[in-house]
Amino acid sequence: MSASNPQDNKQDGHNDHITRSLAGQYKFDLTGLIKRASSLCKERFSTVFRSCLVLIAVIASLVFILLNIIGIEAVQNLSAMQQSVLDIVGIFVLTPLIAGLWMICIRCVRRQAAQPSQIVSYFSLGLVLGLAQLVISTLVQVGLALLILPGLYVFIASTFTLPLIVDKKMRIADALILSCKMVNQYLTGFLALYGIFTVLFFASLLTFGIALILVMPFYYVTLALLYDDLFGSPSTTSIDIDNDQEASFNA
Repeated sequence: MSASNPQDNKQDGHNDHITRSLAGQYKFDLTGLIKRASSLCKERFSTVFRSCLVLIAVIASLVFILLNIIGIEAVQNLSAMQQSVLDIVGIFVLTPLIAGLWMICIRCVRRQAAQPSQIVSYFSLGLVLGLAQLVISTLVQVGLALLILPGLYVFIASTFTLPLIVDKKMRIADALILSCKMVNQYLTGFLALYGIFTVLFFASLLTFGIALILVMPFYYVTLALLYDDLFGSPSTTSIDIDNDQEASFNA
């Protein structure tokens, strides 16, 4: 009899976790999720906050460079083709950083070392991540053109595509499909969660966007917690999570 491979056993356990979540055995406790995210956000705020600032700084720098090279009037008069090209370039530049922010928050959830500098760790996957985000953005735009609701659904259903590609090494189509299946299983909970963040994001506009630097870390930490709850960790032996932060499953 051949000895079992420890790595295979870890992978089987990981797959079992996803299977249970897809079967509806995860208890989507919105109140508990918000409380856990709030606690974790306070605990690791410096790391997540600085990571968000890096992303915001890159976006602001790109906008500044664009306006200085082309000019405000030229930007306002861009053709549809030119606008599409700029959108695609922006997607391929920013998506690896967004994936990096995702993974920083996921590492915080798993009690692993995380530094803001890790936000640039996934440019080697830039082509794959950019293509994934381009597919999602295209589907969202098509959905928004079809009475808005389909676009909003795609936006929510594709939530976990990027971390699945990076964390679980999944292909684009597989990650997108798995994300949609998982969100569909707990759609009511996701709608409520995104409803809360929609209110928070709009409320931040009343502060001229200043409150966004607080809402943004909370948003990503909450989704990272939910991701780890639903999809599990690649290796549970390297994770140290307090009892009150463990995922809750129905018996």
